Amino acid sequence: MAEAPSNEEEHRAAELRRRAETLLLQAANCPPQSADEIQRLLHELRVHQIELEMQNDELRRAQNELHASRSRWMELYESAPVGYLTVGPAGEIRQLNRCAANMLGRARGELLKQPFTKFIFSEDQDTFYLLSQKLLLADDQPSCELRLAAADGKPVWTQLATTAAHDPDGSRELRIALIDITTRKLFEASVQSQKVAEAASRAKSLFLANMSHELRTPLNAIIGFADLLKRSELTPKQVDRLDKIISAGKHLVEVIDSVLSLSRIDAGKLEPVDAAVDLPRIIAAVVTMLSEQAATKGLHLAAEPVPATAQLRGDPTLLQQTLLNLVMNAVKFTPAGKILVRACIESETADHALVRFEVEDTGIGIDPEVLPRLFSDFEQADNSSIRTYGGIGLGLAIARRIARLMGGDAGVTSELGKGSAFWFTACLRKSASRPDQPLAGPSDAAEAGLLARFAGTSVLLAEDEPLNREVIVSLLADLEVEVAVNGVEAVRLAAAHRYDLVILGVQLPRMDGLEAARRIREIAGYASVPMIALTASGCDDDRSRSMQAGMDAFLTKPVDSRTLFKTVFNSLSRQR
Repeated sequence: MAEAPSNEEEHRAAELRRRAETLLLQAANCPPQSADEIQRLLHELRVHQIELEMQNDELRRAQNELHASRSRWMELYESAPVGYLTVGPAGEIRQLNRCAANMLGRARGELLKQPFTKFIFSEDQDTFYLLSQKLLLADDQPSCELRLAAADGKPVWTQLATTAAHDPDGSRELRIALIDITTRKLFEASVQSQKVAEAASRAKSLFLANMSHELRTPLNAIIGFADLLKRSELTPKQVDRLDKIISAGKHLVEVIDSVLSLSRIDAGKLEPVDAAVDLPRIIAAVVTMLSEQAATKGLHLAAEPVPATAQLRGDPTLLQQTLLNLVMNAVKFTPAGKILVRACIESETADHALVRFEVEDTGIGIDPEVLPRLFSDFEQADNSSIRTYGGIGLGLAIARRIARLMGGDAGVTSELGKGSAFWFTACLRKSASRPDQPLAGPSDAAEAGLLARFAGTSVLLAEDEPLNREVIVSLLADLEVEVAVNGVEAVRLAAAHRYDLVILGVQLPRMDGLEAARRIREIAGYASVPMIALTASGCDDDRSRSMQAGMDAFLTKPVDSRTLFKTVFNSLSRQR
C-alpha cells in the first residue's frame, strides 16, 4: 500500500510557495535600472514554480495511490475468509468485517459497540479474559480456541489469534482474527464418539463373553449331573424331578443365548454363512427337538410337506434357530390343540428364492393393541405384573432381526382366543450343488454307534473345571478318556501318546486351547486326528477362531449328552 505524503514534503512545498511569492514581490518593487536583477529573479521564480508543480503532482499521485490502496485493503478486509474484529479497551466491538458478522449470524449493526464477551459461550469467557490480559500486559500474540454463540444459539468453534495496537487516543485495543473450525471440531467429536462407542462395544462383548462363561460353566455341571443321574435306576418321581432340573437349566441357557444373540446382532458381528440349505431337514429337526415337549402338553405338533424346490444356499443354522424360536413360542402359548409348521417359496428370480416359514397354532391369540410392539426388544403379549408365561421378551425381536439380516422379515397374524400364525422370510441363493449329508442321525443312534464302533477309543480331554471334567468323562465312559487340566499339560500328553480324539477347552489356564490346538497339530501323527473345541462363551468369534486354530467341531457349554454323543461320533467317523 502506498504511503501518505510526509510532513517534511508538505513543509517543503509550502516553503516553495512562500519563496515564489517573495520573488514576485521583489520583482514588483525592483527599480527600472535593475533589469538584469529582474530577469534573474524571474528565472528563479520559474524554476521554483516548476519545482512546485512537480511537488504538487507528486502529492496528488501519492494521495491517489493512498486512496486506491485503502480501497483495495478494505475490499480484502471485507472479502477475507477470516473474521476480523477490533475490540476497544472497554471490550466493545469497534470494527468487524463481513466474515466475522456471518460467523455470528448477525448484521454488522447488531454487533458494533456491543461487548465482545456477550457473544462468547459462558464456559469460554474466562479463557478469553486471561488471553486478553496476557496480550495487554506483554507484547505477545497469544491464540486459543473459543466457542462463539451464533444468533440461533448454536456454538461456532473458532481459532482466535490476537494482537494489540494503539488507537488514535493512545489506548491499547485488541485486533482479533477468527478462523471457523466448527467442521473440524465436529469431525473430531465424531471420531472420538466412534472410538468411545467401539470401546464400549468391545467392553460389552467382553462382559457378555465372561458372563456367558461364568453362567454356562456351573450350568454344564448342573445339567450334566442331572443327565447322569437319569441314567441310573431311579423312581419315576426322582426322574420327574431331574427332568425339571434339566428343563430349568435349559431355560436359563435359552435366556443367555437370547441376550448373546441380540448383542452380536447389535454389534454387527452376526454374519450369515453360505452353506447348503435343506428345507425338509430343517423343519424335521425342529419338530423332532420339540415333539416331546409338545406331547407333554397334549399338543399335536406336525409339519406340512415342503414343496419341491431348487437347491438353495444360505445359513441353515440361523434358519433353524429362528424357526425353533417360533415353534418354542407356539408350544409355550398354546394350552391345547395343534401346531403346524410349513415352508414355501413366496417369490423367486433366476438366482434367488424368498422362502417363507410359518408356524400356525391354536393358542391364546394376541390382543390387537399388542401386535404393533410384539417384535420389539423385551416386549411380550403377557407383560402384566402377574405373568402367566415365562420368557424375557427377546425371542421375537431376535427372529425379526435375523430374518432381516437374511434379506427377509418377520410378522404375525392373530385373533385373540383363536390362535396365531407367526412367519418369517429369508432370501436364499439358488445353487446346483447337493446339500451336505450329516454323518449321524438321532442322538440315540450316535450313542449306540459310539458303543458299537468306537468303544475303547483313546480320547484326550483338556478341561480345567473339575465338575465339567467329571460329567464328560462319565458320559464317555465307553471310551478311554485321559484328562489334562491346562493347555501345557495337554500338549505334553499329546506328544507322549497319540490319541484318536482331542477335546480342548478354549479357555484353559497356562496355555489356552487355541494355542494348544495349533501346537498339537504340529506334532507328528496329529494332522488327521479330529479335535473338538469346548467353550462356555458361545460367541461366533470363538467358533471361527477355533476353526482357524485347527479344530474340527465346536461344543458350547452346557453340553447336552445327545449333542456330545453326536459330535463325538461324527468327529471319529470323519477323517481330516
